[in-house]
Amino acid sequence: GFTYAGVPSILMSLWKVDDRSGTDLVSGFYESLSGEINKALALQTAKLQYLNNSDQLHAHPYFWSQFVLVGDPSPLKSVTTWQLWLTVTALILLSGLALVRVRAKRA
Repeated sequence: GFTYAGVPSILMSLWKVDDRSGTDLVSGFYESLSGEINKALALQTAKLQYLNNSDQLHAHPYFWSQFVLVGDPSPLKSVTTWQLWLTVTALILLSGLALVRVRAKRA
């Protein structure tokens, strides 16, 4: 359903997730995404980091292999300063125009 709605990529689990391993893997995934690497590599990095920090029982694939990435693995697009400035300026202008229009209708 998400794919048909236009979501470019989905991180999903194939079975019920253990609380500890799920938290560790998803946290590691989002930390890796803060850099400019693609989503597939961020997931791989999170899984390797999890394996390096887990005990022998939790190193079993049941605990770390349930997450898969479906869709576009390209990196997240970061917002640059000028894009943020442009967006804020546009919002201020639109708010000003709306205020002028409301005041014109009241007069």
